[in-house]
This record gives sequence, C-alpha cells and structure tokens, in this order.
Amino acid sequence: MLVQSVEARQPLERRLQGAVGTIAVMADRNEGVHLASNEGVPYWFLGTRMTVKADGALTGGRFSMTEFTAPHGFGPPRHVHAEQDEAFIIVQGRIRVACGEQDEWDAGPGSFVYLPHKVPHAFVVTSREPVVGWALCAPSGFEDLVAEVGEPATGPGLPAPVELDVARVADASARHGSEILGPPMRP
Repeated sequence: MLVQSVEARQPLERRLQGAVGTIAVMADRNEGVHLASNEGVPYWFLGTRMTVKADGALTGGRFSMTEFTAPHGFGPPRHVHAEQDEAFIIVQGRIRVACGEQDEWDAGPGSFVYLPHKVPHAFVVTSREPVVGWALCAPSGFEDLVAEVGEPATGPGLPAPVELDVARVADASARHGSEILGPPMRP
C-alpha cells in the first residue's frame, strides 16, 4: 500500500490542529502515515518546543512520538510515570540524565536513552546550544500532558523563557499518570 501524506487523507475521524501542521487521526485504519519535517502539532511547553508527530488516537494508544527542542538549562522536575516508558534519541546538543537512584548519563548526538516506568528520572540540557531530539512514550499519554500544560506554538523556534509553575505541572501530571518528586536538575 502506498503511504500518503497526512494532508491527502479525507475525511478522517478527527483532526488535531496546531499552529504549523496537523495530525490526521486514523486509529482504526490499517494504513501508514507520513509526516514531512514541518508537519505535526507544535506546542510551547515549559519553555520548550514539542511537536507531536504521533498521538494515542493515531497509534491506538500504543505510543506517542514527539520531536523536542529545549534550551540550555531546561530540565523537567524529577518525576516518575506509573505506566509510561520513555525513550529519547538525541539529534543535536547534550543532556545529562538521571535514572533511578544511581544511574546518571551524559547523552549527545546519536545517544539513545531508555527510562522505564515506575523509575524516577530527570534530565537537564547541558549544551550551550538547544538540544533537539525525539521522545517515544509507551503507552501514549505524554502528548495529552503537553497539550494541557502547553499552548499551541505561534511561530518557529523556542518560546520566551517561562517560570515553572510547579503546582500546575504537578496537578496536570497527576491527571496523566505521573508524579512530580523533586526539583529540576541543574546544568
């Protein structure tokens, strides 16, 4: 079967629309999906740019895929997911990752990081330039947190720096199966 661009498929169950692109949702179809590099649903999320390439509606809840860009010094609060495993591939820049109580890694271009559910973890961007990477979460759900806490990106690049509202992020995280355990790491 020929895989078509998402934009070529009409009509579909629903469409998620962002400032720069769309994801066509076809959870009950046995068809492939292709998104160009400028397609997806972009959000500004906690001072980062998250572009959702595949959400739970598209994958039947099996996983979500997000392209992310984060500035020097960014790091989410230390947290744990009840059900979701997380995996990163770093394309540009560097992060330091803490997983569990003892494991800590430096991850740069080409690095793969796996963070299992029920294991506390955090990371921080250590490179002077922004980090760019891909995050896979299984099962899906992280993209719902991004949509709730973030806002649609209104242009290219990163948003202006923001002050982390820990209480808001903790409340939203709890609704999406995660628990905030501590402050972000320092670069």
